[in-house]
Amino acid sequence: FLPYGNAADAYIPPEFQQFTNDVILEGNPPPGDLTLEQFTAAVFFCPSQLDCFAPVDEAGRTIFEGDHPEPFEHYSDYAGFMDRETDSYTAKLDIEIGDTMSLVSITNYYELDKFYTDDGDGIPVPIIEFTTVADFTQFSQELRLSGSSDRFRWVVGGYYLDMETEADVITRGAPVSGVAVDLGFDPTELTNPAVVQDYTLDSSNWSVFGQGEWDFTDNLTLILGLRWSEDDKEMDFVTSFVSPEEGVVVPDIFDLEAAAAAAGSDNDEVDYSDWAGRLQLDWRIGDDTLTYISYNRGIKGGNFAPSANVGLDNIRHDEEVLHAYEVGFKTEFANGLARLNGAVFYYDYDDYQAFTFSDGTPSVANADATNVGAEIELTWTPTDRWDILLGVSLQDSEVDGVETPQQQLTPVGFPVDWPIDFLSGVELPNTADFSVNYLVRYNSDALGSNFAFQLDGVYYDDQFLEVSNGGGTLQEAYGVHNARFTWSGLDEKLRVTAWVRNLADEEYKAYSLDLGILGATATYAPPRMYGLTAGYHF
Repeated sequence: FLPYGNAADAYIPPEFQQFTNDVILEGNPPPGDLTLEQFTAAVFFCPSQLDCFAPVDEAGRTIFEGDHPEPFEHYSDYAGFMDRETDSYTAKLDIEIGDTMSLVSITNYYELDKFYTDDGDGIPVPIIEFTTVADFTQFSQELRLSGSSDRFRWVVGGYYLDMETEADVITRGAPVSGVAVDLGFDPTELTNPAVVQDYTLDSSNWSVFGQGEWDFTDNLTLILGLRWSEDDKEMDFVTSFVSPEEGVVVPDIFDLEAAAAAAGSDNDEVDYSDWAGRLQLDWRIGDDTLTYISYNRGIKGGNFAPSANVGLDNIRHDEEVLHAYEVGFKTEFANGLARLNGAVFYYDYDDYQAFTFSDGTPSVANADATNVGAEIELTWTPTDRWDILLGVSLQDSEVDGVETPQQQLTPVGFPVDWPIDFLSGVELPNTADFSVNYLVRYNSDALGSNFAFQLDGVYYDDQFLEVSNGGGTLQEAYGVHNARFTWSGLDEKLRVTAWVRNLADEEYKAYSLDLGILGATATYAPPRMYGLTAGYHF
């Protein structure tokens, strides 16, 4: 649970001031020379994470930027636990048809049973706690027929996927307080209330696809691909409110199927079909250089985001379409010992599926986004002893129309209407403007063995871990470096590796969740770790 920012920089909602004036001060003036706004800030935005709210801006986002002073410690009131079992069975069949065609069949059956419980805040009060019990099954079948001639290569096929999820999710903490108030309960008088979400999601997808590559000349190739996809999903979702210690049980407080039928809505279903495609032109300049220009249209179907106090209007989000344009080259030089690849790209998202905290409820809503950038990668093997890789990436992203919490019911029983309902000009999550990655490896044969030393790493510029770009989700620039030393016999049957990950013991966030006035949480990546790995290949 991240520290709180400076209350002097916080937005003070008028609802807080009204509550302070009417309830705390009972209409009397604030003490000393404080204004009502200053006194309200002192009451609601004190440094204590157990007694006060987090300072936020006008969009309801936390304003604290930085790291926790103890990134690898937490003070949770109960321990998380996960038990997961998966079984996957795959059958692959390859059939050669004459000299020019082949048929491939891939069949898979997969099932998963999961129990997961987690204290999502890291402090000894129930800000947010989740428990999930889920059974998931999946069946898929793919068929591909491919062939080639002197100047033409092609593949056609079909794909079918069927999935079923049955789950129960138990939520405790702040998201439950709003539900309790709506039902006429005082959350402070209930011991440990919870919302139980019971849902079944049936999902199926079928698609047909094909791609061809035509060599117009020895140096010019056209690639054309097309895929038609049909998505069908149906969700049964029912929530109930319970507080076992007080014997409170309120069943079926929200029934998605019944609510959709009553409103004449189809928000309990997804019926989506669309096409994806690829168009690319390759031009070979001599024997060592390939240049290309491409357009790809990608699709992602709509889906559901069930949570504790979700409603009919925000449980479903629409499909996403990506238009990706790219120009690049691949070249070899130094007698084939070095390879240089580079590309410039522009991504244009329609209805980008953005994670939001709308109405204080974790959900997904559609926005629009773009991302423009460039990448270059060098691979160099000066001798058979050395391997050197270096990559650089530049990106500039923008997302418009991201929903904020908007109106949020506070745990003390009254709603807050944030002035900013939508955000524009924010960055895509996990998208640093600048990053560098590298790998240097040296190996040598000696004493009937091979010794290899490798150093690799990556550096990222500042980035946000959530699309809201709240202060608590900012990860400042950092670098991670790893080292490994490997000994192996010349027959490569026995291998022993000593390794160190996160060599400089860098502290950085792997995940963050901005809960607005409830604060922000962060999960940190592992600190420096070292170990020894041994293997024998029979």
